Amino acid sequence: MRKVFSFLILFSWQTHALEVKSTLKIYHDIFTSLTHKERFSVYTESKIYKNVFSKSKRIILSRTPSSADIILITKKDTLRKLLKYTKKSILFTTKYNLLDNSDDIIGAFYWRKGRSQLLFIKNRLKKHGISLPGKYSKYIIDTL
Repeated sequence: MRKVFSFLILFSWQTHALEVKSTLKIYHDIFTSLTHKERFSVYTESKIYKNVFSKSKRIILSRTPSSADIILITKKDTLRKLLKYTKKSILFTTKYNLLDNSDDIIGAFYWRKGRSQLLFIKNRLKKHGISLPGKYSKYIIDTL
């Protein structure tokens, strides 16, 4: 019972934390900067993010990871399944700890202690030939 209650609290917090308008604004800016496109395709297995992204006119939800510009990873088990698509797509995550699990994930937007955190890893951006606008320079780190 305790686990179920904890899950419900976490789930309702995540749902609340992903207010559609502000979440889309953040991801539009990040994904536009990564792809250098005004419209881009995103693959995610997260129902919460699918719901939010479905409200966007700029994000095209991809049905398959192989056709996506960006793959948004929200869970470790999803990462394992999707690593084979790293050649074509940009991998981005919502979990800091997933950055250690794959050198193909170029960055993360996540929450820590109630505050949003954004970071990109310099050598991974370079590996993918991605240059970010100057406004993101303070979020680029050399190593984890």
